[in-house]
Amino acid sequence: MGITAIVGLMIFLVLNSGMVLYAKNTAVNTAHQQARAGVDEMLQNIHSSVSIPALVDATLQPIANILDGSGNPVTAPGISFQSFSAGPFPVVVDASATDTSITLYCPGYTPPAGARLNIPPHNIELDIVSTTASGANLKFNFAQAIGTAVDIAGTGIEGGTGTTYIITAFITVRRAYAVVGGDLRYYPTNDLNNYKVITRYITSTVPFTIPFSPGSPPTPQNRFVAAVDLSAADPTGSARGYGAVNMFLSSKIPFRCRLTNSQ
Repeated sequence: MGITAIVGLMIFLVLNSGMVLYAKNTAVNTAHQQARAGVDEMLQNIHSSVSIPALVDATLQPIANILDGSGNPVTAPGISFQSFSAGPFPVVVDASATDTSITLYCPGYTPPAGARLNIPPHNIELDIVSTTASGANLKFNFAQAIGTAVDIAGTGIEGGTGTTYIITAFITVRRAYAVVGGDLRYYPTNDLNNYKVITRYITSTVPFTIPFSPGSPPTPQNRFVAAVDLSAADPTGSARGYGAVNMFLSSKIPFRCRLTNSQ
């Protein structure tokens, strides 16, 4: 009976060790998959950004200082950026610097919510408040003056009679990612009420930062648009204390192109 008890105990310890190891590996794999899914989702959108992303808080408000008092990069719960939406559309009506609207030739086009009109050569980057249609033309209205005169000749449409200048504009949309309540959320229009959850059980509450080059003072690395340090947990993978196993991922997403000067 003693020998049987000893052998049984050894078998139990071996089986229990295997079960614990299996539970731990399951938790690690689940946590890794959670974090990896979030990074893969962000990569596609942030990689195609046409603006240098800006750090934001959980309410998508800009964070002014990207360095702390010790000169280290500030971490943030979210990041906001602009994506190309539509265009180019030619300007068809002259506009003075004090005008609060610009008219484009864009038949059948309706800008999405939160859209932004950009004319790079004139340094015009303004949020669209409303639009007024007139045939194939669309008048884009803003809350402020455009600041720079836009002068064209003829119709402004390529191939039109008397055209000498073709000034084109394109439309962008602000997008954002933020960690809120353990969820990694994607905001397709930078609207707090419009989002989808990409990944749950995120344990890194402030995963975003702007990478800097060494030096005094340090300068932002414009070769990258974001540094993402994301970790996730598996809350149900094990009843033996491994439910909070984290998988830490660190990635820098390379910058492709920049068409806007402001965020």
